[in-house]
Amino acid sequence: MKTHSDITHLLNRLVRNEHDYYHKVVYPLLAILGVPEEFRWPQFPIKNPFGSGDLRIDYLLHVQDVPMVIVEAKLTGEDFTDALRQARNYARNFETKIDEIRNMTVPFLLVAAGGDIGMFRATPKGINIEYEPLDGFWEWNEILSESQIFEPRDIAQLDFLRHAVAPPTKPIVRPEILQAKLAEQFFFELSTALKTADSLKDIDGRDKDDAQIMLMNRIIRAARIHNESEIDRACQEIGVDKITLEVVKTSLRRYQQKFTMRQFEGPAVARAFREFVSKSFTGESRSLPVRYGKGIRYEDTARYFTPTEIIQQMVRLCHIQPTDKVIDFTCGSGGFLAEAAMSVPDEIAGDFLVNNVVGVDIDPFCVETARTLLGFLFPDRANEVKVFLHNGLYAKPHYKRYSDDRKTEPYLADGQYDVVIGNPPGNKFYSGGNERYVFKLWEERYGTIKHKWDHVFFVRRAIELTKPGGRICLLVPDGFIANDQFQDLRNEFLRKYELRAVISLPRVFKNNNAKMSILYLAKNPLRHPLWQVMMASVPARVERPSEDGEIEWGPTNILAELEGIGELFEVVTAENAELPEAENA
Repeated sequence: MKTHSDITHLLNRLVRNEHDYYHKVVYPLLAILGVPEEFRWPQFPIKNPFGSGDLRIDYLLHVQDVPMVIVEAKLTGEDFTDALRQARNYARNFETKIDEIRNMTVPFLLVAAGGDIGMFRATPKGINIEYEPLDGFWEWNEILSESQIFEPRDIAQLDFLRHAVAPPTKPIVRPEILQAKLAEQFFFELSTALKTADSLKDIDGRDKDDAQIMLMNRIIRAARIHNESEIDRACQEIGVDKITLEVVKTSLRRYQQKFTMRQFEGPAVARAFREFVSKSFTGESRSLPVRYGKGIRYEDTARYFTPTEIIQQMVRLCHIQPTDKVIDFTCGSGGFLAEAAMSVPDEIAGDFLVNNVVGVDIDPFCVETARTLLGFLFPDRANEVKVFLHNGLYAKPHYKRYSDDRKTEPYLADGQYDVVIGNPPGNKFYSGGNERYVFKLWEERYGTIKHKWDHVFFVRRAIELTKPGGRICLLVPDGFIANDQFQDLRNEFLRKYELRAVISLPRVFKNNNAKMSILYLAKNPLRHPLWQVMMASVPARVERPSEDGEIEWGPTNILAELEGIGELFEVVTAENAELPEAENA
């Protein structure tokens, strides 16, 4: 390992521009660390997770097909935080079209900006990946040694280097990162096997996706305690054929050889599960079971699970406290529930989840997925989580169209939550179940319904569920606050509630061109006339240097930009806190 004193002479060099900075600082730094040129990949392209075009990493350091280090550099020290944000989000969402390099979380970052240089390693936190600083700079032989836990392809070609270093006896790479990759592979293999089982269709009023995720949940629970007879029973109960069952068990045995099923839990595996669900089931039309008379029919619905980093920033806006009660009344895959639970100190997170956090959704697939996700994070509390099948727009169960869970009613009473958070449906029509019942309730509360749009219903419902002084943070269609059609509703909101932030986002969902905004407000009409509202926008494209040094337009690193806006919001919040109370202003 090299220390900061080993590279101090680089930081004192006079540089005139970013190109000069690379030649006088970054390249010599890589040489000091012993990185061979053949393992440096400049301007490495990765997929833009939210649209067309590629994002470009300044440098990728790789060992054969394993991406080990992302290098990101800026000219001035004041840009260090921005460079770290960029690198962090590249590493978390590393997916490339280049077959030579595998897709995985990149374990290390090397960030340089002016006179500030640091190295960081990945560590799981909730359903996200954070990067913690290292005390120094790992040299290439150490990085090469670490790469062996990922079993690089064609490692024999590195024979002269492989024998120069011993395999790591105490790896610096967090083992959870490897476990997460193995877990994601397992989820895809298991899912692929179960898709061949036609018997999963129409089991107990569920469509194939619902049955598949429920069966996967049972298999995973049984495998963790090595209960093979329970796996047989679960598959046989819904008619999985013997060939498919054997494929499932073969897949289980293969992964049990790579890690114990007791390791098949925790934040990294939870993130892998959510990544699997998002890649496999987001952005496609699905069938929601609803009742027609005594039978079941399926209505098309679309599932759009919120990107993890957007969830993280929305939870961050809310400043969730250990005493807060939190609900996501359209909880989807459970991402907001997981991040809310992990936002409090680790030693109380499990208790906070089961006592203070509630999830509700009308989609059986989502309810089961959320329960599974939370079970990975908190395996000892998996049977205590409060995630219910119910329409979040009302409390009393209504069974005409689909089966509301009767146990949900007390959790949907008005005015009991400190934080209401989530990504409700955003259609220009009401897309939920029991519409006649919903419209009747709404007319009783608010009179004639001018716009029967999803987000109108769900924003109003969020306000109903919130305590006086509570916070509401929702992902809504872009322009909801500015749309002329909602002038009356907007005036009501601004009169009764404290608008804190509106953050406009570009396209963030697969197979959906809709632009969205983060809406953050408090159920508090008392505010100072000088109260500042954060109004921000993340552009879809920005200027960036091309490979030949020219300036071109390219896609934005949306998640890094959003993280920066979140940091600016902290400043605005601190300034607002200095204002006197509204009634005394």
